[in-house]
Amino acid sequence: MSAGAARGTIRAKAMVQLIDESGTRQLVYRHPADPASGPADFHRLLGGGIEFGELAEAAAIREIEEELGVRLPAVDFLGVGESVFVHEGELGHEIVFLFRATVAGDVVADDGAWFDDEGVPMYVLWRPLDDASGIPLYPEALEELTRQAPTLEG
Repeated sequence: MSAGAARGTIRAKAMVQLIDESGTRQLVYRHPADPASGPADFHRLLGGGIEFGELAEAAAIREIEEELGVRLPAVDFLGVGESVFVHEGELGHEIVFLFRATVAGDVVADDGAWFDDEGVPMYVLWRPLDDASGIPLYPEALEELTRQAPTLEG
């Protein structure tokens, strides 16, 4: 690292692949276009930062309750992914613990809904598990984990 280079922060996150009872859709939040780089739209699994002293599983359950108002009784651990990316012109680096859970299909309307994430509006929608829209699902490393993971039934 050069003497003048700024040192960034690696963020630890917990995200949950929330699948409906039919096993065909997952909840994601829609992010508007990033003018600095990237596609016009992207989707991201729900979840957020792990607080100091908090276990990843507890963070996943807490984040979903904060974001959707739904208390998950349990989550299944799928794996860990790491991502280095540029968002809105800033370099980001995160390590994400990925979990999976089933939620009722009526948690979010079929055409999506707005939620409040600590004062920030967040649009959440159902994305087919076999989505072919071309809209990226981030973090990229976790999309592969969700494809390889066993079903909730086994």
